[in-house]
Amino acid sequence: MTYAVYVIRRVAAASLLALAALAAIYAIADLVEHARIVLAYRAPNFYLARLAWRHLPTALYQLWPVAIWAGSLATMIQMHERRETLALSSAGMTPRRRLLPFVALGFVATAAMYFLGETLVVPAEAAYRRTVDIAIKHKDRWGAKWRPHRLWTAGPSGVWRVEAGEGGDLHGVILYRRNGDGAIVERLQAERLTWRAGHWEAAEALRFGAQGRSSPWPAEDVARLPETPAHFTPIWAAPEEMTRRELQAAVVHRRRQSQDEAEYALAWWNRLAFPGFCLILPVLAVVSVGRRQRPRAFGRERLRMTAVGVLVALAAFAFVAVGRAAVLHHLAPPAAGAFAPLVFLAAATAIGWRVARPE
Repeated sequence: MTYAVYVIRRVAAASLLALAALAAIYAIADLVEHARIVLAYRAPNFYLARLAWRHLPTALYQLWPVAIWAGSLATMIQMHERRETLALSSAGMTPRRRLLPFVALGFVATAAMYFLGETLVVPAEAAYRRTVDIAIKHKDRWGAKWRPHRLWTAGPSGVWRVEAGEGGDLHGVILYRRNGDGAIVERLQAERLTWRAGHWEAAEALRFGAQGRSSPWPAEDVARLPETPAHFTPIWAAPEEMTRRELQAAVVHRRRQSQDEAEYALAWWNRLAFPGFCLILPVLAVVSVGRRQRPRAFGRERLRMTAVGVLVALAAFAFVAVGRAAVLHHLAPPAAGAFAPLVFLAAATAIGWRVARPE
């Protein structure tokens, strides 16, 4: 058995074991949330198993980089404890040569995540959300009505707030008109706007001036509104249940409608960046444990370097949440928010390689 096959088999076995343990912990947390939903909506108990099964691909996708890192770390620790790395060094194998199996396994895991993320995880997440929203919460009983959670959108007429829509109708409509300085000069409000014969018709429509005085909203003014129902078409799917192509279309759509596209753009970039953890984390595991031995401080130095590697990995995953918050609050572009954790992890790994001087 060659060295590469030996390492890949051991890392794969340790990674699968770590993935099973992490998935079990994840399933317990999921069970609590699913039980809360099932009890709140008085759904049959068999939905607990259905939700767990349909959410499993998403859980495995999110936990796989952590499992690869844990498997690589455990393999390196065992190899050092058995003095296998010392024997390889004595045989003339360089540190970079010993690193190649971990890099190869990282490439395979990254490619698998790219492929399965689009072909398996996205459909499973869509089925999971349909089970929650339709089978349990019975949102299908709303008919063709969509509830955009107070959809805010800008158009030629001003800034709109829409409570809900159904077919060609808009419900709970408020239109804010501003002057050149951005101050609100008029507020138009209607219980319902109906699209008929190429123009809008209003029901119970009022106009409020700057002083708060109300008057009827003239029907001819309503009919001249340039926005069409397509302007208020919502994006049905959540970013997690959309493919990269669908996410790109959603970004373009929301930009055209002057809506915030940050969440969808970040999800598109995350599909590219997140699998990269599988490529860098195994190298970090090798660097964390692979410090050159010193006779009197072998155990202490190994423990210290391993602890530093664990902290770096945890900091990288914390950067994911920080990057998401920065993008959603428009403090950073989506690409920077998605790739910042990878850049940090790669830089820390490169520095660790030079400092640790692997055996």
